[in-house]
Amino acid sequence: MREIKFRQAIFSDGKFLKWHYWGFIDNSFVGVVSPLEEAIKHSQQFTGLHDKNGEEIWEGDIIDGIFVEGDEFGKSEVIFQDGAFSLKLKYGQREYIPCLYEANDNHIKVIGNIYENGDLLK
Repeated sequence: MREIKFRQAIFSDGKFLKWHYWGFIDNSFVGVVSPLEEAIKHSQQFTGLHDKNGEEIWEGDIIDGIFVEGDEFGKSEVIFQDGAFSLKLKYGQREYIPCLYEANDNHIKVIGNIYENGDLLK
């Protein structure tokens, strides 16, 4: 069973401030989820997977080095869609959304996230 953990991007005046983490550790809830009046919050879930360097892969992360069914892709965003963690990839003019677990994790490397490094996807 994978760890159930969440992180929340905290913004103020449109600028990223910090991450707030919470979740379940040893079947016990850890952390506090509280509203911040002047902050916009975006929650993301831990996928339960790690990249080739052992870094945790979270929803909203930007990853590189993706191989799916033998095809190499560039950078991709990790998303949660239809009940599964997936990769938002461009394949020519079409968008391709494979399950994250189909990717070869021996090559995947987390290079940022959509809130702090969104320009990496451009």
